[in-house]
Amino acid sequence: MRLVRLCTVLAVVTLLLQAGAPATMWQDTQTFDPYLHGVYPQFLGWDHPADTTLGPISWDLDLNLLSIHAYGVGYDGRTVSSSSHINEVYLNDVSLGYLVGEDDQWATTTWMLSPFLINTSGPNHVDVQVDRWSTGQSPDLAWSRLTVEHESPVPEPASCALLALAAGGIGAALKRRRNR
Repeated sequence: MRLVRLCTVLAVVTLLLQAGAPATMWQDTQTFDPYLHGVYPQFLGWDHPADTTLGPISWDLDLNLLSIHAYGVGYDGRTVSSSSHINEVYLNDVSLGYLVGEDDQWATTTWMLSPFLINTSGPNHVDVQVDRWSTGQSPDLAWSRLTVEHESPVPEPASCALLALAAGGIGAALKRRRNR
């Protein structure tokens, strides 16, 4: 009976620890060679594929990210003027905000993504509406990276084995008790 209790306790503890199991990080990087370049009112678009073999997407927002590396963005994220180059970014037709960076420098803009924005059954489409205010400037886009954290979908084999051992031990103990 002590062995049954020990196995049951170990199985429950292992399953509880499994809830905090490490997640799987998945990344897709689209590199543009030559750089993507457009003019107002053009949309630049591309797809990041989805990995449908992994588990559900994590709710940890700082691990689900979209990053775009661009040159000559011309918008600091705070001040809007007639010379600002406003390049709006969309993921699956939902606006994420604007590319941010200096006029003559490379900069990476990163957005934290809600799991609701990420398509797990097909491609994730990214659009950049070039220079919304038609100032005549357009950024050069070098790459885009989609990073998604997936939660661990199934318990590890050791947890399953301990749970089976505990269930078998409980069954044996109950059978022994009935035979007395």
